[in-house]
Amino acid sequence: GLSLFAIFFAHGAFAREFTLKEHAPLRNPIILVHGATIKGSRLQVGPIDLGEYFGGIAPFLETSGTRVKVVELTSDGTIEERAAVLKHFLDTDLKGQEVNLVAHSLGGLDSRWAISVLQTRQVRSLTTIGTPHRGTPLADWAVNQVEGKGFWYWLFRIFGYDMNSRRFLRELTVHSMARFNQMVGDSSMVRYFSVVSGASFGEGNMSYLLWFPARWLEGQDLRIKDGEHDGLVPKESQRWGTQIFYSKNLDHLGQMNHHELRAVSQAEEAYKMYSAIYSQLERDGL
Repeated sequence: GLSLFAIFFAHGAFAREFTLKEHAPLRNPIILVHGATIKGSRLQVGPIDLGEYFGGIAPFLETSGTRVKVVELTSDGTIEERAAVLKHFLDTDLKGQEVNLVAHSLGGLDSRWAISVLQTRQVRSLTTIGTPHRGTPLADWAVNQVEGKGFWYWLFRIFGYDMNSRRFLRELTVHSMARFNQMVGDSSMVRYFSVVSGASFGEGNMSYLLWFPARWLEGQDLRIKDGEHDGLVPKESQRWGTQIFYSKNLDHLGQMNHHELRAVSQAEEAYKMYSAIYSQLERDGL
């Protein structure tokens, strides 16, 4: 019983072992931008609240002396709506201050929209982690379930997750993201970085919370193999701008420093990833 408890709730257990105290503070603050959730900047799976979306990452980054803030975005809005919330946050909480955005998953697309379409002028850099820049086939599957009111649509409804109300899902299909990328160009005033990672059940670094989406990705005629995705997003979709870190040990949850229900905790790898992001910003004087 104790071992199962440790495996499930180990996501923040290693935070004390890692620090950035040897680094100088960055010139500009870091803003952590979360992805799709059902509770904003907190991570909840079904009825289980797993705590902060970025588990222990804000205090870890703050050990450098850099100011770190976490933005709270809407849970069911479109990319455009979430981006508007992000821009308002920058306009009000950090008025006149240039910032470095570090965004996970959908948050990376919200950030790109805020920069290029809403034309916020406060962003010096955007680092995306596990962001579906070219879409994910799982969104295509979800849209088909919603439109056909399929078995999985109703099963998810029973467990409190209404795919139809998650209006961003239609925007994450492969076709929709091709249109998005044509419309949302990069800003010449912003440095774009990305982190790419995958994981594998065979290696013990994929959380069993991602069993269904991971096995679905591998089971379709998509030529996506075990280890070539993070459980939700294919690796080829995650690259944008300059790739500054690659991991074969971090799934979509591990990227957020959550390591529940997996054979081997990847906390050390997660802190290594965020350290690499920080070092890149430090080297570039951002």
